[in-house]
Amino acid sequence: MKRILYIGHEYHLKTRSTIFIQEILGRNYILETFSIDPNQENLGGLINIDLENYEVIVLLQVDYLASYFLKRNKPTIVIPMYDASGNLNDAHWNAIKRSLVISFSFMVHNKVQSLGLNSIYVKYFPETHKKSKNLEINPESKLKVFFWERLPDSNINESNITELIKNLPIDTLHIHEAHDPGREKLNVCEKNHNFKIIRSKWFDNKQELINIISNSDIYIAPRYSEGIGQGFLEAMSLGCCVIANDDSTHNEYIKNWHNGILVNFYKDSLDDLTTDSQTIRTICRNAFNNANDLRKNWEDFYKEI
Repeated sequence: MKRILYIGHEYHLKTRSTIFIQEILGRNYILETFSIDPNQENLGGLINIDLENYEVIVLLQVDYLASYFLKRNKPTIVIPMYDASGNLNDAHWNAIKRSLVISFSFMVHNKVQSLGLNSIYVKYFPETHKKSKNLEINPESKLKVFFWERLPDSNINESNITELIKNLPIDTLHIHEAHDPGREKLNVCEKNHNFKIIRSKWFDNKQELINIISNSDIYIAPRYSEGIGQGFLEAMSLGCCVIANDDSTHNEYIKNWHNGILVNFYKDSLDDLTTDSQTIRTICRNAFNNANDLRKNWEDFYKEI
């Protein structure tokens, strides 16, 4: 079996959001993994690795390392993330022109192809779950909302979210306060709302998180854009109506007011959402049904590739 060196972002060791890529590669190749912090300006332990042991190098969200391996004539596959590399200039991509790019974002795919790179566009979807309880209950009952506050110092924060949903028939808002590294929460001015707020930090295991999301009707996507979007895609597979910023990759899966809701979080002042429980739960059902179709498409794709 061929040997692959897989180099990923250190933060993914905690979130495990890209573990599915390693699992797929590990089925057909001898896979060795290495994690690096992109904030470090040196190559760390990479310089001690004997590259002769590997036929291929796979880089996930550390595409800036590709030139290092290409200069050493190692076949290199780059998997960039839109939220990290989508706005990089042409010089970045021209420096890694001999690599194969696997793009989970159409925006990245279109960009690198226009510069002459070989790119494969991929639409991933996680394994779907059994139908969630929220698809079976009274469509007129009040809604449960889940919001993972990852960027508390941005527009996607507690204050703006509570204002965005204040006119919806909400029962509870669960705020998961597990912030991204270096992002600090500003003081929150407590306001009176017609719903209860529940708070949590990191859970002991992922299943606790899944259980809460599966019992929610609405999932607020926590960032402006995504490289893949494991979190909001999993929420769709659990039958949630995802409310997300209108940017890649959210808008590559969500059809507005059909299987989710797209808003403009780049605006400082958001328009309040106004609709009824039945409309939201219809979106939940559409999201769940779409998830099954998209998962099958993904399984067919990765078997072929």
